[in-house]
Amino acid sequence: MAWRSCPEPQGSAQDSLMKSLLLCLMAAALFLGGCSAEAFREMEHKGGPFDYDIDSARAYLLEQLEEKYGIPFAVVGEETLENYGPLAGATYTCEAAPVDAPERVTTALVSQTKYQKVRDNYALYFFKEDAEAQAIDLCENAESIRSYGVALKLPQTPRTWSPEDDLDDFLQTSGAYLDIKIYLEEGKSDEEYIDLILPLLEAVYQLPANSRLSVLEAEKKYLYWAPVSVFGEEPPQLPTKEKMLEEMEIARMM
Repeated sequence: MAWRSCPEPQGSAQDSLMKSLLLCLMAAALFLGGCSAEAFREMEHKGGPFDYDIDSARAYLLEQLEEKYGIPFAVVGEETLENYGPLAGATYTCEAAPVDAPERVTTALVSQTKYQKVRDNYALYFFKEDAEAQAIDLCENAESIRSYGVALKLPQTPRTWSPEDDLDDFLQTSGAYLDIKIYLEEGKSDEEYIDLILPLLEAVYQLPANSRLSVLEAEKKYLYWAPVSVFGEEPPQLPTKEKMLEEMEIARMM
């Protein structure tokens, strides 16, 4: 892995959206049925691809991963089974990895209803070395950078990618992005930091992947943070120094 500092934890947008939708379904059922939220959540969904049982859910997810990638997987980290009631059923989430490559950890999930096809981010391992290479080179050759981390991130997806797929297609269509974390020397003025950040930001605009750029002077002391989309209809534009000052003030509140 290319990180030279600790990566930040990532969340799942799809999982959050699913939970919001399920809460709405629960509220409607409670209103119509007059039962408590606790009682509703204890009610099981019937007819799903696995039982409301962690052994059954685990076996189903591992079978799905093996079918998707052609290799056996095992659970190597945390696992949870959460029930959302009889309408939406249960969702099982775990950290899994190939039996022969336990360091290649992926977060995967399946549900009894909406997400019966496994969603995971294992495909990032097919592309991470090539995708991270230019960002690493950028950071290695920038004299202003004290330390850095680069990591390819990928949202959980039902799509099946393979090592033979085109890297550019993957970077443009999968939702993958480069998480770039840069540390600069401490104790400089805002104007001095802006003069260092703008060239770095311009270089990130030239990378062949969307990015999330974090610039810090110390751990948890942000100078600048921004998502960078290079696949939009218009190329990204450098902010003015006045805009940079505003964005630095916002970043310092993170």
